[in-house]
Amino acid sequence: WRLFRAESFMSQLLHAPTSDEVAGKAAPAVLTRSVAEHQDQSQKYSQGLGSTWKCQYAQIYYERLMNMRAMLEHSAAQKWKGLGVAYVPEILKIPKDRKCYFIGTLYKEMRAKPNILEEYHARENYEAPPPERSKYCEADDTLSIEDHTGRALLSGALAAPDLVTGVVVAVLGTESALGDFRVDDFCFAGLHDPAYSLPIPRPGPEKFIAIASGFNMGKTDGNSSLLFEMLLDFLTAHAGGEESQALSSSIVKLVIAGNLIGDIVETAATQARYKSKSIASETVTQMKEVDEALGLAASCVPLAIMPGPHDPSNETLPQQPLQPCLFPCASLYSTVRGVSNPYAFQADGVNFLGTSGQGVDDIFRFSEKTDRLEILATTLQWRHLFPTAPDTLGCFPYYDQDPFIISSLPHVYFAGNQPAFQTTQLEVRPGQHVTVVCVPRFDTTGTIVLVNLRTLAATPVTFCTVLE
Repeated sequence: WRLFRAESFMSQLLHAPTSDEVAGKAAPAVLTRSVAEHQDQSQKYSQGLGSTWKCQYAQIYYERLMNMRAMLEHSAAQKWKGLGVAYVPEILKIPKDRKCYFIGTLYKEMRAKPNILEEYHARENYEAPPPERSKYCEADDTLSIEDHTGRALLSGALAAPDLVTGVVVAVLGTESALGDFRVDDFCFAGLHDPAYSLPIPRPGPEKFIAIASGFNMGKTDGNSSLLFEMLLDFLTAHAGGEESQALSSSIVKLVIAGNLIGDIVETAATQARYKSKSIASETVTQMKEVDEALGLAASCVPLAIMPGPHDPSNETLPQQPLQPCLFPCASLYSTVRGVSNPYAFQADGVNFLGTSGQGVDDIFRFSEKTDRLEILATTLQWRHLFPTAPDTLGCFPYYDQDPFIISSLPHVYFAGNQPAFQTTQLEVRPGQHVTVVCVPRFDTTGTIVLVNLRTLAATPVTFCTVLE
């Protein structure tokens, strides 16, 4: 854990010159930024969006189930191969009074889930809309499982509080006399990936990918502005001593995982209509501030800018790259590149896959899980980036694919805009692992994350403005 304070940046520079420096014998060190081979792997998140609005959302669930069936069949066969139970390919073919297992998509019936019809009715009748909640789970929530043939109510071992709608699961059990399916055991797709292997470390000095999120520029908080200035000084090696400057030069890319500007939705909802022009001008001011800051960073380090829920991009997933016209200054640099959310790329053979955090936030709201890192790791076990889409999370109505399926495991899996930094490593098989990282909001934590391309270790770097 690296911590940089404002006074330490100054104290490392303000020191008496050495005798060699006075005599002119010591030349200043010249640092060259490290470079890495980059390859964008996000093409599937920007293809096939032209005519998708003509389709119903049922098709994406069908594609999800069909494309994930092979992974679930393998996991179920490995887990229950010694039990001698039969696999049933369709729900309507479940035998009576005989143990079996089958595969389907979960649906969670939630009494407290927001309902657009109730909100519309309240608005039309001048009533207060249902209040927003941090958690929408209730004790009487139930689970059902469905495929392309039918649906069955679930009971038994599968816990509704920990699950959400859209997860593809294999369940083992028996149909009861009441018609529901009593679950004795279950399994998810898991981390099976025969082609997965850790990259071979490349010779030379260590290199890092920096990941940051939640700058929320435009806030009136002077502390967050100072934190961002310290980050820019760190990235451009204009602050700190030789150690921090050497670390900065080893950063080959900065990934910004969403929320460049602050959220103005709440402000727009509470302000009077005649003030709407001031809200629009505030957004323009925010983008100008972002553009100037990104231009400074892009002068020395490559940038990949992902859109987030606060940014001027489409709200439905996958979010498309921010338009270059939003950054008239920064876009002049060839090192600035707008990318999609989700974003997949490779750097020196290391595969990264990440989002701006909407999936983790949505599962947090509609389940009893409270650990953000556990939620992120669980989505990897489920092999899906946004299982709650399109039920409670907006997405394009794909009709011939579900691009959010994690068909091959990444080496590094991250989510931005989380409350705090967290990381863990999930074992795929002995000697092989995936690094999972929760990237914190920068405006509240002052923290970015450095991922070592050689060891895949994630290290937080925190900037602090408190003088001691």
